[in-house]
Amino acid sequence: METKKSSKADIFQYSTLIFQLCLIVMMGFTLMAFEWKKSENSNGLIDFSEVSVLKNDSELDKLEEIMLKTDLDVD
Repeated sequence: METKKSSKADIFQYSTLIFQLCLIVMMGFTLMAFEWKKSENSNGLIDFSEVSVLKNDSELDKLEEIMLKTDLDVD
């Protein structure tokens, strides 16, 4: 007697694809964890005082000129 199996009943049909997708997701999480930077703030809160939003490129150019005049690194 032959065993009759349908392709719909095969639970391992997509196992390789799912395994590879999970590996990619976990590698992404691992990379994100290694690149994560913690704030130097001692109270555990994020310090946004050094964050500034420039409205346009002219402000960035002005900032670079100021930094070059004061001998600070532009990078």
